[in-house]
Amino acid sequence: MKFYKLILLLTVFTFFVSCSDEENEVIEVIAAQSKLNVSYGSDARQVFDIYLPEGRSLETKVIILLHGGSWVSGSKEDVNFIKDVITGELKDYAIVNMNYRLAKQGVSPFPTQTDDITSVVNHLKSNRSKYQISNELAFVGVSAGAHLAMLWSYSLDTENQVNAVASIVGPTDLSNNNSSTFLGQIVASSGINPTTEFFEKNSPLFQVTASVPPTIQFHAGMDELVDRNQGINLRDRLNELGVENKYTLYPLATHDYSSDSLLILDTWLQTRDFFLKHH
Repeated sequence: MKFYKLILLLTVFTFFVSCSDEENEVIEVIAAQSKLNVSYGSDARQVFDIYLPEGRSLETKVIILLHGGSWVSGSKEDVNFIKDVITGELKDYAIVNMNYRLAKQGVSPFPTQTDDITSVVNHLKSNRSKYQISNELAFVGVSAGAHLAMLWSYSLDTENQVNAVASIVGPTDLSNNNSSTFLGQIVASSGINPTTEFFEKNSPLFQVTASVPPTIQFHAGMDELVDRNQGINLRDRLNELGVENKYTLYPLATHDYSSDSLLILDTWLQTRDFFLKHH
């Protein structure tokens, strides 16, 4: 009889200890992490920075930043201010700020730079479990980077991973380039014939379909590099095909309005709300 009482007491004790352990169980939250200059290719320019949020999972969405520089200059450090704003407000998103190979004599920006975007996307996909992120993407691009963001999202996103694109003073139509223009000469030096067809193929305006991702554009009325009609024409084309989009023109702004804090704030607030809706 004493033996059975002992068994009963041990069973009850084990039950309460078990319940106590469950109540005191601590769930570890994945800490935020930053990795700088992660290589995604053999060229020194093929690196990116990745900022991973606290508590991320395989559902964590990604925002990719693309710097400007007329396809021939610039660096990911140029858009660190955008990274800082996003990490401060959209704390649940992972951010990738990437460099891409620059165009020069003998190196055409297309497809070199869109290939680099593809390489980064493939790297993120292959390392999804390591980073604890999803395959869902959005882009923020500035100037030439905005052009690349739209071009890749419209014509090269074969798996429909992109949920939204933000273009800040991005060119949408390069079809006026030819062998006599600066960009045309660079393309020609790489062995590619700089035809109208080539530039249309590499212009977001000519790659729009009804299935491209929602797009938000910001343009400057006094832009000395990108004609304001470029944004208007893309807006009209997106509207024609029923693609959700938003277009903002700052009438007195120049191409680089990054020093105007009020315009930068407005650009960010609109982009934030657009991404929260679509991404």
